[in-house]
Amino acid sequence: MKNVLNYENVISSNGVLIDLTPPNPGPIQNSTSDYLERVPCLNLIPEHNRPDWKVHCKGVNRKVKNHRVIIDGLGSKTVYNGPYQNTGAYYTKANRYISVNWDGFHDHDTGILGYSVTVGQSICEDLIHPHHDPHFHLFDKSQWTHSVMISPIPEPLEYFQKKIIIEDRNIQLQSCNSKSFNHMPQQ
Repeated sequence: MKNVLNYENVISSNGVLIDLTPPNPGPIQNSTSDYLERVPCLNLIPEHNRPDWKVHCKGVNRKVKNHRVIIDGLGSKTVYNGPYQNTGAYYTKANRYISVNWDGFHDHDTGILGYSVTVGQSICEDLIHPHHDPHFHLFDKSQWTHSVMISPIPEPLEYFQKKIIIEDRNIQLQSCNSKSFNHMPQQ
């Protein structure tokens, strides 16, 4: 590069880290499914409150499998139904809100950019509540609670008023590393 005085200089920068792996979950036991698939990066971004994450989709290789799907089983210690940290609930009388908490997600290469939570009636479906980042309103990662309470539940409420078994809800948690997006639905 030459400046206005015709002096020549070499410009250098720090190394670039490319992370092609999804974040790792906490302990998973008795999983019924664990696989990688290709999903367009922009489809994994919570539309409603995280448009700023779109910048992380630039230069994403479309041939790389970036979407990890895990259906965990009994004994897993990653995603828990209910409001109590690291404690899963199988039954509840609550039919006006949905709560979930999680622990153990990590990415040693680039760190965790954020989380997104959705609720549907089947895996990777968001009919009941769309993807959103529960920590959007916080200023720093040190303030993250790793929990979310979704209330009110959108209409029709009849589905939940008749059911008190939490397992009928498919709560998906998406953990996103800082360089590419990956999806971790849990049941």
